[in-house]
Amino acid sequence: MFSLHETTQRRVCRVLFVVCCVLPTLATVGWIAHFYRPGRLGDLQRTLRAQLHVDATVDGVASPLPGVTTLNNLRLADLKSKDLLGRFGVVRCQWQNSRLVLHADLLEIEVAQLSQAATALATWLSSEALVPIDVQVDRVVFLGGPFDSATWQNLRVSSEKNGSQSISLKIEVEPTAEKLPVQLLVEHQSGPTGPSIHVTLDTLESTLPAWLLADFVPGGVHRSRAATFTGK
Repeated sequence: MFSLHETTQRRVCRVLFVVCCVLPTLATVGWIAHFYRPGRLGDLQRTLRAQLHVDATVDGVASPLPGVTTLNNLRLADLKSKDLLGRFGVVRCQWQNSRLVLHADLLEIEVAQLSQAATALATWLSSEALVPIDVQVDRVVFLGGPFDSATWQNLRVSSEKNGSQSISLKIEVEPTAEKLPVQLLVEHQSGPTGPSIHVTLDTLESTLPAWLLADFVPGGVHRSRAATFTGK
């Protein structure tokens, strides 16, 4: 083993102190100042509006872990009418392998605004800045319609970009207590004649309440709570 000169030892200690203590402390202080700066919540809401093409409001933002952000009481409304489309309870956001991963404990959807929500979804799919996402929502509550509320479980959403002109969105949810999923595949295609959207609904082994389709199927669908749809 070799021994360093006393002057060299002091220099090494100073460098280690700066690298291991001073720089991490400054980085932490800077991150805290940036995260809690005045106006950060407004900046976040404006970013959400620009990316989602809906009016977004959030009651609070926190960062419990590095790289993880939580949004409290996220509300999405139509840009023009300001009608409420849906509300998330607590949303946990983080990046994993270049994908945006979101987990929410609750999503409340207004049945009367389902067609507006579908339009907002179509607009979002046509965005050039669309990023790959994975979404998990533990509980979905539909408000209004032929009942006070209806609760579904385990909503899962995943997006994929197929080439430069095609984007697909796979949605699965469990509308029954037997945990049998219903699957919805939304494909957005850009072409020389303009964009097009193809939607495939498959109830698999489950049944879907017919009121959910009332605003989308030509000719109208019965809004009775007992009416159901099965098939593809």
